[in-house]
Amino acid sequence: MRTVLTACGIKVVLPWQMLWTERPFFMGVWNIIVASARVVGYNGVYMMRGEETRLMQQQVVDELVARARQARKNAYAPYSHFRVGAALLTRNGHIYTGCNVENVSFGATICAERAAVLAAVSAGERAFAALALAAGEDVTPCGMCRQVLAEFSKDGALPIYCAGPEQVRVFTLAELLPRAFDSFQAEDAE
Repeated sequence: MRTVLTACGIKVVLPWQMLWTERPFFMGVWNIIVASARVVGYNGVYMMRGEETRLMQQQVVDELVARARQARKNAYAPYSHFRVGAALLTRNGHIYTGCNVENVSFGATICAERAAVLAAVSAGERAFAALALAAGEDVTPCGMCRQVLAEFSKDGALPIYCAGPEQVRVFTLAELLPRAFDSFQAEDAE
């Protein structure tokens, strides 16, 4: 038995049991497929086959990493000289970039990841599919950036592609921030 799921004009055909036996994997792949299809301009029926899925994902990861590396060139880092770029893919298929912007008052410095999130949110986006990060060395997002990303990825499934000089490593947000602060109860002021 096969199941057909449709979103954004894209149909994904897959074995029915995959929804249940590989649900966490599938949901992450589904979000990237839908966003990826928009980035690469794909329209039509997409058969869920391992190699095709990986190829489509790889195209988008390559594009995200390229955009993050390009954004890195715009970084303003006169104090640390540590330049970082980020590219954030939304589930609508848009890519928002950001770079780190330092300030002599270090607390006012903003990281590339948060700059990309702020650009996306300013444009009305709230649902994110993937993030790529590029620096001159292997890095992962700082704690503050992880927490900001957790605001928009409650399940922690957001894939984060960390591009170093030799390789691109991928983590989920939950791997980088296993116990995110994710609830707030305002007390009544009396």
